[in-house]
Amino acid sequence: DWRALEASGRLTPFQRYAWCATWYDHGSRAGLAEPLIVVVRDERDGAPLALLPLARFRRRLGWVACFADLDVTDYAGPVLAGPARLCKQGARAAMAAALAAIDRVDFIKFEKLAPRLGDAANPLFDWLGAKRYPASGFAVEVAVPFEDKVEARFERKFIKNVGRLRRMLAREKGDFRLLRAATAESKARVYGE
Repeated sequence: DWRALEASGRLTPFQRYAWCATWYDHGSRAGLAEPLIVVVRDERDGAPLALLPLARFRRRLGWVACFADLDVTDYAGPVLAGPARLCKQGARAAMAAALAAIDRVDFIKFEKLAPRLGDAANPLFDWLGAKRYPASGFAVEVAVPFEDKVEARFERKFIKNVGRLRRMLAREKGDFRLLRAATAESKARVYGE
C-alpha cells in the first residue's frame, strides 16, 4: 500500500517507505518507539487513499503518537494518493478518518508539518490550524540521476565552488567517492562492523 501511494501520490522525502522502514527498524530495535501505521482505504474498491507513518512511544503521562521522527527528520506529513484519486475535500476526510483510527495512545504530537506535499496543500497542516515557522530553509528536489540535473538546478558559480571544494577535500583527505552499502558484507566493509 505504501509503495503504491508513494509511486503516484504526494508526500515529503521523510515519509518515503525506504526512509521510514529504516527509521522503524532502528527505532524499534533501540526501544525508542514502535511503528503505528494508519492506512485509509477507498470504501468502493479498497485502494489506499492515505497513510500516516506514525510511531508510538511511552512517556510519563502515557502513550504518545507522532510522525516517525523523534527529532531526526526535517518535516512531516501524510502519504496521500495523487490528485486523480483524492481531491482536496477527500484528503481532509481521509485525514479525519486516519486520526479517528489512531488507537492505543493518550496524546498525539504533530510537529514540523510540511505546509505542502509536492504540488498540493498538506491537509493536516490546514485542518489542524498549524502555523508556518518564521525561519526559512531551502528545499531542492533531488532527481535521479542527479548528475544530469545539476546544471539545470544550480548556477555556474555554485557548481564551480563545489568542484573547488571537492578538489581541496581530495588533496587533504585523499580520493573519495559515494558508495551505496547494499549488502551485509559491503556495510561491514564501509562501516567497519
